[in-house]
Amino acid sequence: MEHDEEVIDEVLEQKELQEAMEDFSEVLDRAVNGAPTPTPSNKSDKENHSQWALGGNGRFMPVGATVTALPPGIYEPFAVPGMWGLEQLSVASDGIHTLPDMATETVLTEVNKFWSSESKYRAHNLLYKRGIILTGPPGGGKTVCIKLLMNELVKRGGIVVIASQINLTIMCLKAVRRIETNRNLIVVLEDIDEIINHNGEAIVLSMLDGENNIDNILHLATTNYPDRLGARIINRPSRFDRRVIVGMPGAEARKVYIQKTTNNGVSDADIAQWVIDTDGMSVAHLRELVASVYCLEQPYNDVLVRLKAMATQPKSEAEFKPGKSMGFGRVGRSSSSGE
Repeated sequence: MEHDEEVIDEVLEQKELQEAMEDFSEVLDRAVNGAPTPTPSNKSDKENHSQWALGGNGRFMPVGATVTALPPGIYEPFAVPGMWGLEQLSVASDGIHTLPDMATETVLTEVNKFWSSESKYRAHNLLYKRGIILTGPPGGGKTVCIKLLMNELVKRGGIVVIASQINLTIMCLKAVRRIETNRNLIVVLEDIDEIINHNGEAIVLSMLDGENNIDNILHLATTNYPDRLGARIINRPSRFDRRVIVGMPGAEARKVYIQKTTNNGVSDADIAQWVIDTDGMSVAHLRELVASVYCLEQPYNDVLVRLKAMATQPKSEAEFKPGKSMGFGRVGRSSSSGE
């Protein structure tokens, strides 16, 4: 597998070099033969060079237009042969609603306080950084909370970096801090347990508060399985100072969500019934209920039965194998062990 990846990388590098040589030959031919230079509207992206970048050791690289600051937005680190950096994302999502009686209100208030407290951190000679990890059942609203915080920071002119490949993320964060020393920055680590499994705990710790940590930053992480995180992640302030449980929405939160997503199209009596029927359901369940009834025009009771059935844990693949014992004793041991 590693050999295959090396071969692919080599092919990509050769392809990029070939394209660069073709570009250079075309430019040289124009210069020698006096051919007119095409207008920018006729140029491909790779021809859109307008200035030189300093490469060190007397090397200069043709580049496109430059900016002194990243536009406020959400970014993801990228790397291709010969180039790495941040790619701005166009994130599409449902309308985001702040729901009452949920942990999101507490988190939003605390984060807004953090962004307005830089001078106090400086006065006490404290690194201006914070970490919050959101835990709780799937669909309970962790991602909604993250999106609310991202949107708030972008409105303030800050930037958000979505982290997955941690080594690459560290490179990009250092570049941001060298170029824009005072930019407010959020790093999002969704499903941090999976990120640690893929990258290794040591490099994640290095980014959070080790030799690769930076200033003026908020780390936001989520996990459905806090028990999978080591003590060095979950129980260490300065890495994650706050652990917030985002549970299922309560009755008032469900009522507000239904009202907002249906554009107040449900009568008071029906809303009261919907709130009762959806007890224990997640935000994701509520979304599906509204989408199925209002967009797909499916019968309310049929959708409700289907959603409640989804709460039943399906059998594992192993349990379906022929000859597998399904005795009650074994089932009890399995459920108690958390399998």
